[in-house]
Amino acid sequence: MLGLHAAPAFAHEVWLEPQTYQVSAGQDVDIRIRNGQRLSGISLPWFQRNIGAVAVLENGTPRPITGRLGDDPAIRLAQPAPGLAVVGYRSAGDTITYTEAAKFAAFAEEKDLGDLAQAHAARGLPEAGFQERYWRYAKTYVAVAPIGDLAPDFDAGFGYETEFFLRTNPYQDAAAAPVIDVALRYRDQPRTEAQIEVFAKAPDGTVTVERLRTDAQGHAQLSAQRGYMYLLDAVVMRPLPGDEGPVWESLWASATFLVP
Repeated sequence: MLGLHAAPAFAHEVWLEPQTYQVSAGQDVDIRIRNGQRLSGISLPWFQRNIGAVAVLENGTPRPITGRLGDDPAIRLAQPAPGLAVVGYRSAGDTITYTEAAKFAAFAEEKDLGDLAQAHAARGLPEAGFQERYWRYAKTYVAVAPIGDLAPDFDAGFGYETEFFLRTNPYQDAAAAPVIDVALRYRDQPRTEAQIEVFAKAPDGTVTVERLRTDAQGHAQLSAQRGYMYLLDAVVMRPLPGDEGPVWESLWASATFLVP
């Protein structure tokens, strides 16, 4: 069993879930911060100690979003401008404690992080009782009608250490289901040969999972289906120096959107 501080975190995604992905200009949108698996999980209220920052990009221009203590849904997107509103959430850092080596190895396998158990042992670290620090970087995309034509840099980003970028507007009008071009970056560089987990929720609530891999430019292509909601998830794991306190650090990127 894994010992946790604050909200559950082990192998659980964190994502932003708007009450609706399509609104008219000036219509407020409430957005939940979700923590769970396979698009099912708890809703996290607004507690300032757990939140690093929240902001929205409207036509490429960022503005901060603030919440009130205990609000659930935690985020309110107030009177968004026409276009594609990109909302970003950065968590405050927190830690988890592993009490079983097998949990660490299983997490590494699920998220395609390499042989962390071997790297851990090579550092002379204990098999149990060690800590990992983690950070969450989540984005969601809300279409605000009339959406019009988007600039090529509509998803300019928030400068997160690791971050998803959409290069295709999922709300575009098209007869066929679109292919969504996704970019994944780490420290402002393309993250190549990285696993992206794709969670897709059908209109009937059924959830399926597939895995994509980024190319040499850090891009991947998702063949989307109409009426489905998507969550993209990718994790970076890096060592921290020393053998006291957190000895590993994970950075989680996620993005959610709907294909209407």
